[in-house]
Amino acid sequence: MVATSILATILFFCMSFTLSEAYFRFIYDKSDGLGFLKVNRKWHERHVRVNGDFKRDEEFKLQKNDKITRICAIGDSVTFGYGIENIKDRYTEILEKSLQENGYKVEVYNLAVSGANTSQEIETYRSFKFLSCDIILHQYTLNDIRTNEDQAKLLQENSRVSSLTKKVLDFSYFSDFIYWRLNQRYEDTFAKLQVIDFKDYENREKLNSHLSGISDYVQQVKSDGKKIIVVIFPMFYGPFDSNYPGWIHTVIGDQFAKDGTVVVDLLPIAVGKNVSDLRASPFDAHPNEYFHNLAAQRVYEPLKGLIDTN
Repeated sequence: MVATSILATILFFCMSFTLSEAYFRFIYDKSDGLGFLKVNRKWHERHVRVNGDFKRDEEFKLQKNDKITRICAIGDSVTFGYGIENIKDRYTEILEKSLQENGYKVEVYNLAVSGANTSQEIETYRSFKFLSCDIILHQYTLNDIRTNEDQAKLLQENSRVSSLTKKVLDFSYFSDFIYWRLNQRYEDTFAKLQVIDFKDYENREKLNSHLSGISDYVQQVKSDGKKIIVVIFPMFYGPFDSNYPGWIHTVIGDQFAKDGTVVVDLLPIAVGKNVSDLRASPFDAHPNEYFHNLAAQRVYEPLKGLIDTN
């Protein structure tokens, strides 16, 4: 009787593990903002496609129709749509569709590079001048001041596991998911990333250099005969309470506005909402489809005002 009970328990465990493994290996796929989980690689394989210019968008047309306003969106993983399965749910595509449905002759090209900072985004602008964009839609996030060395070092250190654990995690998608889901180190990494992301704004020398670079960039865009609108996205690491550095939004927004740029700060539409309702997944602090839609609604009117209807 005891042996039968033990055997039944073992069989139940094996069946449960097999079914769970099959689910996480072949069905479940959610993005992981840190890139630790195996399911994150599967998410990218299933949902991310790039064009001939290595951008997550349809193929770009070199020949420009003078009757169509070409809007080029420049940004990081937010505009890239990290955590967004269907690019039609990104704020850039929502804006394009809304404008077209309301009679505006526009096309929106997404030039975002996941992980890019402001300096790298400026380089993207320069590299894609051949597209002859009429309006630059520049997305700013509160980690754009930093270089990526500290972030890369932290992720490398915190994703490290023992050789035995690595063998187990490499063997099983289910074990990998459970390991990181229950590991406090995962949440601690998000907390440390937040410190890294915000600390350079408190360094007066680095901040002044960053603001100067922003000013030079805006002047360059304008001297090229293009219009520019800046959208500031909040960070979704934690609640939008008194500890959230809203002052950074103000400093960056004031700098862009000072240079004559249209600025749309999205922090006000996030305040008062549960941050978990705005995130792509429990493992991914990027904005989800719901917030992308809110962002598009907020950006629509200011962007519409820049479109030449003649």
